[in-house]
Amino acid sequence: FALISQIFQSGHSRIPIYSGDRGNVVGVLLTKDLIVIDPEESTTVKAVIHFFGRPVHWLFNDCPLSEALALFKSGRSHLAMVRMVNNEVEDCDPFYETVGLITLEDIIEEIIQDEIVDETDQYIHVEDNQTKVNRAAFDFARLRLLDSHRETELSDGEVNVIVAHLTCNHSEFREISTYNLEKLVRKTPVSQFSNSGVEIYEKDKPIDKFTLILSGKVKIRAGKEGFVSEVGPWSVLGTQALSQEEGTHISDFTATITSESLRCIQFSKRDFDDASKKEINSTSPPQENAPNSDHISARNSEPNGFAAL
Repeated sequence: FALISQIFQSGHSRIPIYSGDRGNVVGVLLTKDLIVIDPEESTTVKAVIHFFGRPVHWLFNDCPLSEALALFKSGRSHLAMVRMVNNEVEDCDPFYETVGLITLEDIIEEIIQDEIVDETDQYIHVEDNQTKVNRAAFDFARLRLLDSHRETELSDGEVNVIVAHLTCNHSEFREISTYNLEKLVRKTPVSQFSNSGVEIYEKDKPIDKFTLILSGKVKIRAGKEGFVSEVGPWSVLGTQALSQEEGTHISDFTATITSESLRCIQFSKRDFDDASKKEINSTSPPQENAPNSDHISARNSEPNGFAAL
């Protein structure tokens, strides 16, 4: 999960893969290849590049751009590694030295004499990492919430994301002030289940807790007919228990963990009522610090064009 998250944050669509030395490029990983990868299975980069078999294309540093363009137009790749023959080392035979890479976008930019900035670029000039793209960016705390191996304590960014999600998508939480809801989420530890098959809700049993799934999957068997469905991250269970007297709501479904692990936050009807009744504290944080569903500030991330086996 950590590597997939790093690739996502870099904004690159093609990642050269090296083994040992950074000059020993052995494959290319396309970010779209990661769609079929389950982060919880700990699949290695080596296994992915062997499965898809995307070859590395090489060009020499004195190669005309027209030759590079012809390679890219052929559809075989839109990225090529650049190397040169190094014969300047004394007492050593000439050898190939990797000096960089070139993409189809690089050539087009040379032709039009302007920079192309797409929706995932972090910098206008990748080579200097100075001119950052100005855009309302994605809050990468959202990604960390999907990591099944995260700690039980939530960061400030993760709390903000959860509060924004609850207030925007579930009307029960709109009656609670942002400050009080933040306090409720912050004091609630993350529950972690490591075994598949565990039932977190049982049909015909009273329930008084609400559950927000952060990562993992749960099978729901509901109604007299026993209809089966599966829910995952950002799904909620037990919402109706928050609007009834404590211990009086009877579950009409059974919820069983189907993934190897499950992370969620659960708080009781009593905790929810306490947050609903409390007045906004006079020491509430300034309004600009409150989560906003339309714009949640992002943390800086440094792009990294290479990944190691």
